[in-house]
Amino acid sequence: MRRFIILISLLLVFTGIFAQEVLFEQSNDVPNPLKVMYPFSVKVKFDKNFSYLKANLVDDKDIMVADQESLTASSTDSLVVKLVATRTGLIEVAPIKLLLFDEIGTDTLLTSPFKIDVIALTDSTSVITDIKTVKTDSDPLTLKSNFDWLTSWTFWIIVISAILLLIIGFIIYRKWDYIRSLLVKTGILEDDEVLPVWDLTIQELLNIKQRMLLTETNKYKFSIEESLVIRRFLEGYYNFPAAEKTTLELKNMLTKYRVKEGIKIIDILQKLDIIKYTEGKQDNSNFKSEDIHAWFSKYVSDIKKYEESKEEKRG
Repeated sequence: MRRFIILISLLLVFTGIFAQEVLFEQSNDVPNPLKVMYPFSVKVKFDKNFSYLKANLVDDKDIMVADQESLTASSTDSLVVKLVATRTGLIEVAPIKLLLFDEIGTDTLLTSPFKIDVIALTDSTSVITDIKTVKTDSDPLTLKSNFDWLTSWTFWIIVISAILLLIIGFIIYRKWDYIRSLLVKTGILEDDEVLPVWDLTIQELLNIKQRMLLTETNKYKFSIEESLVIRRFLEGYYNFPAAEKTTLELKNMLTKYRVKEGIKIIDILQKLDIIKYTEGKQDNSNFKSEDIHAWFSKYVSDIKKYEESKEEKRG
């Protein structure tokens, strides 16, 4: 159990322990007038660079991607998603799900929806014009080689090295407690226990309170950080990818994994989303930062007591 907790906690360290606020600006570049199957774009600019950005569109028969390459970007602080409308009339462009990858972990954001007015492919003389070609991915370039890997000594060195690494890794995993004790005795490794996910979460919750984010004026920042703390606790404790899921996607997952107080957690995340995606501008008299923070703090404390009691019984 202890080894499993250490592995889970290490994973949390590498995916980002402390919640960070991500700010972004959205600008919609829509030609006037906008014709059917003519491109328009949604530009999202963030307050920092990310190693990788990815956009996912909801299934919508009225809107399609004009340029598949615009859905991803690397080492940048902005993303321009190019779209086209497939019919005329007033159309609502649904929120676009954005996955943000950096050295801390992965965050998920949604763009703001907006409406576009699309006209037919006719000009002032009512003559039908040609539809502009929509850019698609080009066919992959196929390279052929006469090099035979099976008869190459380089290939077999790689295979043997990979097998040896797997064997060494398996031995280290099975004998880790013994190896760790030797490293501690020789002074190479400090004798520090990695905190379990509930203790890490309690520290994060205390950090939010100490930074005075529970006040009414800080409810926007609170909604962002509290939402990430909740999602990362669910991911660490129940072992499913919660940090990169929207609240709607999480709703079914909490039922699948039999998450304790799942209905209450979804209700809290929905309240946080309202404040988060409206930047605190929408009036919500039912939103109380202190009540949400207190409830989730008790939720994590109860799980901590439960897990520690199980450990005592095993000991």
